[in-house]
Amino acid sequence: QDGGAQVGTVVGRVVASDRDDAPFNFLSYEMTGDGSAPIFFDVNANGNIVVKSSLADDTTTDYDIRVIVRDSGRPPKTATATGKIITTKNR
Repeated sequence: QDGGAQVGTVVGRVVASDRDDAPFNFLSYEMTGDGSAPIFFDVNANGNIVVKSSLADDTTTDYDIRVIVRDSGRPPKTATATGKIITTKNR
């Protein structure tokens, strides 16, 4: 990986909370975004944004991401966090 971020490396975190009682306060996260962001990044069950695919051959240097957070209510409520991941290529 030429010293780059390995697949699985945490590069950010979305922090969310819900004051409802269990089980309605369980949160789930979904990565969306523009262009290739969802190809190279994902969000795990804890809200950590991780490298999903090798960035070594990608020429993009910045990725616009959106993470959708849903609670377990019926119907579920959602919130969206947006951000940008900027990479530096060592070539």
